[in-house]
Amino acid sequence: MYSCPVRQALQREVTIRGRHARRTFRQPEVRVKICVGRRFRQRDEGKIEYAVSPTVRETSRVHGCRVRSRAGYLIGGGLVVAGVIGAVLWFATSLMRLGDEVDNFQRVSVPGKTTMKLEAHKYVVYYEGSTADQVVPPVRIAITDAKTGSPLAIAPYGGSLTYSASNHEGSALGTVTPAHAGIYAVRTDRNVRASGAKVALGRSLTWPILRGILGMFVIGGLLAGGGVVLLIITAVRRSRAPRAPS
Repeated sequence: MYSCPVRQALQREVTIRGRHARRTFRQPEVRVKICVGRRFRQRDEGKIEYAVSPTVRETSRVHGCRVRSRAGYLIGGGLVVAGVIGAVLWFATSLMRLGDEVDNFQRVSVPGKTTMKLEAHKYVVYYEGSTADQVVPPVRIAITDAKTGSPLAIAPYGGSLTYSASNHEGSALGTVTPAHAGIYAVRTDRNVRASGAKVALGRSLTWPILRGILGMFVIGGLLAGGGVVLLIITAVRRSRAPRAPS
């Protein structure tokens, strides 16, 4: 029993037996054209007779390491959805934290006076009112040590910072840094009268605002961007893969 020549691809191994070819591939997933010669007999007269004429068959079934699965679409789509949801949740959580930060500010009415417990770090002095994001009236603020009466220097705020959170609208006026922790007296100008106007002391809101925005883009960008890349790769690899015969 003999077999006719076989066109191999990537070291394919083909075994021919009987009327039907039994094909064994060492490495799957490559389109292979196989020339299968049927068995023949050597007669005493020296003549060669084919039992079946040679045929050409094409195998195009894809399996194994060839990627034609739709799993890439599912994973990529899941990453995109997770990125969008994660970004929205992060931003919403950041807004809630920002609101809690604003609620924790220490406040005094305008005009008015009160005492505040301050730590030895930098504070931002804010003006809060209904028009704080547009017009800030001139307000004189004095902060002194409650024990010694020593005044603290209030430096103008470099830049612009406004906020609207937890029913508070404010604009940064200046900064103050106590030399040591303690009780301080805070007094505002009695000549300025504005309905509901207050002066608040708290930390800068620049970093909490930036953290919320940057975190939203990082989470959304990494997950959603990775999902889009996976979708593109899956689409390209599936378009290049051979299709099964109809």
